[in-house]
Amino acid sequence: MNIQFPTNRLLRLLTIALLSVCHSSDAQTIIVNTAMLEGIDITPDNYLGFHVQSMEAVNTRCRIEGSLVFRNTGHSIKYRFTHTLTPGLNQFDVATVHPQWEFSSSALRELFMDHRLLPQGTYQYCVSIFPDMPGGDHAPGSKADDCIYKQSEDLFSITLLEPENDAKLYEYNPMLTWVATYPFVNELTYKIRVAEIKDGQNTENAISRNNPIYSENNLVATSMIYPVYAKPLQVWQPYAWTVDAYYKGILLGGAQPWKFTIIEDSLFKNLPHESSYVDVNADEGKNTYYAVGQAKLRYTENDYLQNELKITLVRKGKEPSQPEINWKVQRGTNFETVDVSTYKLRHNETFDIIIEPKNSRSGNNKKTIKYRYVNPDYVK
Repeated sequence: MNIQFPTNRLLRLLTIALLSVCHSSDAQTIIVNTAMLEGIDITPDNYLGFHVQSMEAVNTRCRIEGSLVFRNTGHSIKYRFTHTLTPGLNQFDVATVHPQWEFSSSALRELFMDHRLLPQGTYQYCVSIFPDMPGGDHAPGSKADDCIYKQSEDLFSITLLEPENDAKLYEYNPMLTWVATYPFVNELTYKIRVAEIKDGQNTENAISRNNPIYSENNLVATSMIYPVYAKPLQVWQPYAWTVDAYYKGILLGGAQPWKFTIIEDSLFKNLPHESSYVDVNADEGKNTYYAVGQAKLRYTENDYLQNELKITLVRKGKEPSQPEINWKVQRGTNFETVDVSTYKLRHNETFDIIIEPKNSRSGNNKKTIKYRYVNPDYVK
């Protein structure tokens, strides 16, 4: 019995079969895996630490290329070599592979090949397999590749020495010293940076975000005196400083930034070491009191058994973002301590504390107490 198939159905079956064959031929038969290089620094001793899985039944001749490209600096390292992949898992031995290298500069070649180091920064390491090289037993499909992103940092040992972190200095041109501990230390140059620490900043933020008040490149020695031609250092202004190390113009790394402050010896000795209580009732607004991290208040309630005082801190004529303080008082003498260090005041900055009773028989009985802030760290 003859079975007749409609022509359109035969054409559809033929199309599906052809598509299936094409899809099979395009299937990825070579897979590159660089995951085993995660978390380790790339060096000439381990750059071939990736794996290549070949799912071909026969040997495959191919070209292998690698590229290590740094973001925003132009530094790059590239290599290539030919290799015959065998079916299954392929690994590579740096002792038997002799690639052609390409470096963006001779200094980078020396740093990587001789000193086994990379510059500081973020880079992408990619490995690509190009099959179909002459000499193989089979010609598989398109290229295979894999990439990882890495951060090269803290590779260089450089430490600040003097002045010590958070130092209080009397001299306006202090000696700044540091140390580097690498065998090729004699081939290094340094860049020093000094920046102001603004309100609300820590040392790291200040050195990374603020324009330096002093910066100098290509220093050879590991110490220097803050120069007279630089912007003069100001009393009570905290400064951050750090030093970066370079190998023939390539940034290797920087020291953890430190902080110092210039103080005046005479002022330092005359400052109080703690705040005294200010009599709110007796103050007439003519005196300015020291607040050593705290403002201490004494208030006598004569009219009510209980009352409530609103305390507001004002700096430069403006109220800060912190909420007002409600001080509950009783008939007689009451004491209150306000932690003004949380307002991020500068040392020697003046401010006002305004005290206003909720209930008052004499009408407007608002009091303004004038203060000068003393950083407790400066009088320890």
